[in-house]
Amino acid sequence: MTEDAESPREARDAGAGPDAPLPSNSGRGVVAIAGAKIWFVLTSYATQLALPRLFDSPEVFGRYAATLAGVSMLNNVLIAATIQTVSKHVSEREEAARAVARRAIGVQLALGAALAGSLFALAPALAAFLLDATLAPLLRVAAAVVLFYAVYASFVGLLNGRQRFGLQARLDASFSTFRTVGILGGAAAGLGAFGAVAGWATAAGAIAVLGGVVAFRELRGSPRGAEAPSLRRWLAFLAPIGLYHLCLNGLLLLDVQVLKRTAAELALAAGTAPTEAAAQASELVGFYRAAQTFATVPYQLVLAATLVVSRGVPRAPARADAVAAPAAVRTTFRFALLALLAIAAPVAGAADGVLRIAYPEPYLAGSDALVVLAFAMVAFTLFVIAATVLGGAGQPTRAA
Repeated sequence: MTEDAESPREARDAGAGPDAPLPSNSGRGVVAIAGAKIWFVLTSYATQLALPRLFDSPEVFGRYAATLAGVSMLNNVLIAATIQTVSKHVSEREEAARAVARRAIGVQLALGAALAGSLFALAPALAAFLLDATLAPLLRVAAAVVLFYAVYASFVGLLNGRQRFGLQARLDASFSTFRTVGILGGAAAGLGAFGAVAGWATAAGAIAVLGGVVAFRELRGSPRGAEAPSLRRWLAFLAPIGLYHLCLNGLLLLDVQVLKRTAAELALAAGTAPTEAAAQASELVGFYRAAQTFATVPYQLVLAATLVVSRGVPRAPARADAVAAPAAVRTTFRFALLALLAIAAPVAGAADGVLRIAYPEPYLAGSDALVVLAFAMVAFTLFVIAATVLGGAGQPTRAA
């Protein structure tokens, strides 16, 4: 997968409830957000294709991938739930935008600090669980990313709720650029996986600061004195969305951790020394990650269909059209299945050639995994579309 499984725009739309804001200036907004999404995908794939050439070995790439997958699961949940929650409350009472922003920043600082602090403290234990002590310093540096992303998401939610889509798109594009430069810069400095993760954390801090500057400028002139939603109401809306995205991202990202630990266990059972077992497991993760990069191409390209569905389903009952919503869902599934297979089949059929074009020779070891993953992502994308339909109908808990 890419650095973060979702862009901020996807995080708001996927699983959005019926109260999610519908922009009146949707034309230019959709174009701007679509451009930011395309840039997000391009920079993400560019990073994944460049890193194996910057690292010394697949083992280093595997350590980076293992760290990234675990931390990205937390980041994606925070971004998704926060953007939807802030956007909803701002759009409902725009005169209370300043109060909502204060509430959002307070909640996100507390939540982000708790999660980041826990990750920092538990990093050695998590590394031990994955049978690789070298992951502990990487996880501790990545803990800063969790905190910065938590705060950044509240700023994006504010812009989204006020329908400032052009500004949001520019901020999202800056987010993608900063992250790419930070990760590749850290890796190019010769610092290995640690440098890449440190560059990621530095970029996350920079975008959080930039997001804060943009958000506070946006709030100039906003009315004062309005009350923010109660903490109980805030968490009641945020929790089911967070649960849904936790389950979704667990399905998407936990396979790397499973592979990392299982491969190390098998090596240890065969009599391999612990250090060598960890290195072998990281190498396999590096090969697997290379296969993931191409296996997720259909998911990235077809996922846009879920955004259409999540908007169309809740509005169909309002038009008293009980036929339109089911028909739209059936059409979307048919289109998605055909499009997914049209991409996945040639990728799986030419797995060796696909990896040979993009990666150094050792990474061809991941070609067998790519054959399986390409079709697995077809099923996963259809599942995401189904879950998005439920979320769009206001049932994120059921989707989870």
